[in-house]
Amino acid sequence: MENSPILLLVLCTLVGAGQPSKTIPAPHINALNAQDKAIGVSWSKVEGVYSDEPIIGYVVKVWEIPDVTAYKYEIVDGKKVLVSDKKEPKVDPKKIPNSIPREIKVDGADVTAVDVDNVKDDVLYHIRVQAFTKTEKGALSDAATIKLISNENKS
Repeated sequence: MENSPILLLVLCTLVGAGQPSKTIPAPHINALNAQDKAIGVSWSKVEGVYSDEPIIGYVVKVWEIPDVTAYKYEIVDGKKVLVSDKKEPKVDPKKIPNSIPREIKVDGADVTAVDVDNVKDDVLYHIRVQAFTKTEKGALSDAATIKLISNENKS
């Protein structure tokens, strides 16, 4: 059987991110598409800009959210043994992750889709999009999360 990833989770929230720009509204993520080692991201074109400068592009920000490892002691064959248990993290879609995101710059106000290449299976991704002008960055989009699962790890 082919080892193509399958889509495990797509969660798009309708919650704003932080304080919006007063001049550049946030785009809205329309869809995430699972591909082989890539994620297709599409968003709405930003219109209604209250700035002297036009939108010249977008930045797609992608955070890898690592699993949470919990440690606990168990009794195995009468001995106390430290075991680890990996769990998917709880992601608050209202908050921006603390880590530094990977950024994909997309030139052109009319370009509203991009492929995020080199993604890993079994990793949760937090994605947001931001429009920009020559001198100003707009508000971040609502959050979207996705995790690709390979057929090998499918249970």
